[in-house]
Amino acid sequence: MKSKNREDQFRFNQIKNEITSLTRKSKKQYYKNYFNANDKNLKKIWNGIKEIINIKQKSSSSPSSLKDKDRILTDHKDIANHFNSYFSGIADNILKNRKYEGKHTYNEYLKNPLPNSHTFFECDPSEVECLITLLELDVVVVVSFIMNSLIKWIS
Repeated sequence: MKSKNREDQFRFNQIKNEITSLTRKSKKQYYKNYFNANDKNLKKIWNGIKEIINIKQKSSSSPSSLKDKDRILTDHKDIANHFNSYFSGIADNILKNRKYEGKHTYNEYLKNPLPNSHTFFECDPSEVECLITLLELDVVVVVSFIMNSLIKWIS
């Protein structure tokens, strides 16, 4: 809303903020109810998570035709073979066309490498639960519910 009257703008912002707040509360309550109702169904739990983080389903359709220079491919096998040769040859094409003729190796750029990058220790469910409770997350209701459900399911 664009108004020269400050009172109108202030009132508009108040209403907009109230609507935003109510929408967030409603979504939070909806997902809390959804996850409580589906706490035994992992498929529905993951569908709820995907809905929250807005993961789009991948399309499984393939192209019906493909233009390769001066010809059009319509056979699915020819299209697949063309994609395969194109994508499997990318690295070779880059290497052929690169201009770098230096003598440096990757070791010169990797100073002080770590001998071990990951170390895993055994732990029990209570340790995991304790660590989870220390996390500060944006979607606390959903994540804590999922983690608690998973911990109960595992133990």
